[in-house]
Amino acid sequence: MTIIALVGLICASCTSSVSSDSKSSDENTSLADNGSDTPRFLSSDLAFFALYGPVKSVTEDGIVSLEFDQNGTLTSVYGSPASQRYSRDNQGRIVEMNGYENHVTYTWGDERPVGSEAQAEGMTSKETYTYDERGFVAQISHSDDGEESIETFTYSDFDKHGNWTKRVSEGYEYTAGNTSRVIEYYE
Repeated sequence: MTIIALVGLICASCTSSVSSDSKSSDENTSLADNGSDTPRFLSSDLAFFALYGPVKSVTEDGIVSLEFDQNGTLTSVYGSPASQRYSRDNQGRIVEMNGYENHVTYTWGDERPVGSEAQAEGMTSKETYTYDERGFVAQISHSDDGEESIETFTYSDFDKHGNWTKRVSEGYEYTAGNTSRVIEYYE
């Protein structure tokens, strides 16, 4: 259940154009505390997935997971039209995802989601996202029907726009491991 809840943030969190060695993932800042140095996203959809720049598609571990139009609007998730899975608020932000067997609602902070709650198969999962100064999801606090756990992320490689291309997740049994991705841009 939680893997589906994390599609928005886990499959596509990213960084700004700050070099990879300038800050460690231990220098966490909650979204509400981010200063004015945090870059602005081109759209709320790119903010949802924490992607900077004119992103066209994200291929994760060899599979195209996300596609965007030139305005930064999400058009496809794993080959399915985004409009079939996501609902938006009156500001155009993604606030709900309806999966095959689950329903996820997202809570937004200033520019990005700061948490989610998933309902699936009679279970509830809540997550709170903490970002580092570069805009990466540094930590996710999970609460799965009362069981608490913390997942941490380490980023090692980045592309020319500063988005991460390699990441390691630790501490949460359902999503722990290495993730690699390639991001294609509108140029």
